[in-house]
Amino acid sequence: MTTIKTIAIVAITALLKPTTSNAFSTVAQNAYTDWVANNGGNYQVSALLPAGDPTSANIAVHWSIIDDKIHLAVTAEATGWLGFGFAEAGGMPGSDIAVFTASTGKLTDAYATDYAAPIDDDQQDWTLKNYTLDGGFIIWEGERLLKTCDNQDWEVRDDSGVDMPPHKVIAAWGDSTSMSFHGLNSEKGEIRFYGSGEETVSFHAAMDAEAEGSAVLTAPSFTLPQWKTLYKTFCYTKDDLVAQGLPSDGSAHIIGIEPVLDNSNSITNVHHILVYSSEDSTCDEDGEDLMFPWAFGQRNFQAPSPAGFRFGSVGEGAFQSITMEFHYDNPEYKDNIVDNSGFRFYYTTKLRQHDIGFFELADPKVSLLGKKVGNGVTQHTFSCPGSCTNNFSQDVTVFLEGLHMHALGERMVSKHFRNDEVLRESSVDYYDFSQAGMYSPQQNEYVLKRGDGFEITCYFKAGNYDLFGLGSENEMCINFLGYYPKQFGVDNYCGLAPTNSCLGSYSKTTLGSLEDTGREFGTREAISDPSCPVPSSAPSSMPVGSPTSSPTASPSVAPVSAPVPSPSSSPVVGSSKSPSLSPSSSPTKAPLVMTNAPVVTPSTDEDPTISPVASSSSNTAGTTCISTISILVGSVFLGIVNVFV
Repeated sequence: MTTIKTIAIVAITALLKPTTSNAFSTVAQNAYTDWVANNGGNYQVSALLPAGDPTSANIAVHWSIIDDKIHLAVTAEATGWLGFGFAEAGGMPGSDIAVFTASTGKLTDAYATDYAAPIDDDQQDWTLKNYTLDGGFIIWEGERLLKTCDNQDWEVRDDSGVDMPPHKVIAAWGDSTSMSFHGLNSEKGEIRFYGSGEETVSFHAAMDAEAEGSAVLTAPSFTLPQWKTLYKTFCYTKDDLVAQGLPSDGSAHIIGIEPVLDNSNSITNVHHILVYSSEDSTCDEDGEDLMFPWAFGQRNFQAPSPAGFRFGSVGEGAFQSITMEFHYDNPEYKDNIVDNSGFRFYYTTKLRQHDIGFFELADPKVSLLGKKVGNGVTQHTFSCPGSCTNNFSQDVTVFLEGLHMHALGERMVSKHFRNDEVLRESSVDYYDFSQAGMYSPQQNEYVLKRGDGFEITCYFKAGNYDLFGLGSENEMCINFLGYYPKQFGVDNYCGLAPTNSCLGSYSKTTLGSLEDTGREFGTREAISDPSCPVPSSAPSSMPVGSPTSSPTASPSVAPVSAPVPSPSSSPVVGSSKSPSLSPSSSPTKAPLVMTNAPVVTPSTDEDPTISPVASSSSNTAGTTCISTISILVGSVFLGIVNVFV
């Protein structure tokens, strides 16, 4: 019997959209409506990209998964070509793309390793089933194995679990007779192919079903100083959190965290935000634990069903205050940037079985501060010894890995060891800092036993004077592990860490080229896996004007009607269960003012040194605490650039 697994595809709203108010013109919309009436029943689900407002939709996608294949239909208002792909990190580097060209009636299986024209796969795995050219509109229909065993393709994985990150997708289109630079004609998003659809929509549905309320904590209309790099913290006391609806007595679990971004500046000025929790009600820094790391381009956080972050007074380790540390960038030294970014924290008083903790690997304290990354392509390897996890009271479950580097990062690999045997390896072959500041590998949760160790390797391509450090123009190498149940009274850092039991080794190697980094995607080698099916030999093209019939499925559920763009449709919006809260506008800690930038002085050996950042005394008053650390660095800012396919 045929097994059918389906899900709506709705992609996340892109950060940059074409200037047209409705990419589907009246003519094209009529053509699309006709196609839906005649062929939409062949696909069980469908949605628009970007998600939310149909009047700004540029792409419509229909699909179903039948046995070991994905059947896909992609539409756009174009006359020349239309491409759709699976992107490792969210952009073109490391992307697996299918491109339909109207002039030839051909669907080409391609891949990209840079922001450049895609390269045809050696093995063509897409089969074109049908296409329509009508009223300035393209729709192509094709099918492909979920797992092609081709290193120039990405596997379409079961992403139904919360622990498995969704698939990142990209699309582009044009009117030229062959594929060319698309300009603003592009979209990107995140899709759960086996879950409940577009990531943001499924997140809000889960919060609506499980959360009792939410608390919004934001920066207090903070004006950025004319400093290149600034680390600033805001404290939210227990009284602040209770005022937002969290219980004054008893406890609650935070089960979801949603970024609330100030779109006017967050994309270019907020590099990352670290959320810390404290058992003290007024943000005692000595008792803080990392609660949640966020970097630009990162999706909403939904806690695994057995766990959450515990607030209140019940049980060991419950937090009673939150500190948010913002890393701000102001590379142009502007004097009029005001930020109101923060998070919405969703909570429930129905306590879950476990609390969540975070464990940081490699160089979590940036101990390489001021050291040279190395000229050319270099490999930096950090070990986390098993003696560190031996301090745990029990085995834990890892549900999230966040691989973090900056703009010079090329590839990152994390190996999990047990008794000197590699149990698993997670990696990103084409790290793309322009798309996101942290990459979560597509993997299911796994067990970390006491005595297990890790080896983290970061690969960089840098110049002679590029340094490790705290600025966006500097480099880092950190792996953030989210796990449960939380371990108390143990080190949360491993690698270049401050304690002997968690202090690992570190080595640096100069490589000849990027080919020496061990990237697998885009290579010609076949995947050695006995489970790999034999690829189909079906053609990927057909004569122009001679489309074949669409794939027909026997659905086990009723088909979902296709969305037709309509200006009267309401946009999808997030839950809003409580008002936002900002700390008071008057800081209770005096901000640190630097009169001189740190001096970078090359030493006689390879590594230059950086003079220490100045410190200042501070005083506190009231319920809201604000402290500031400024880091001014003199090297050229590489920038956070949102590049689209």
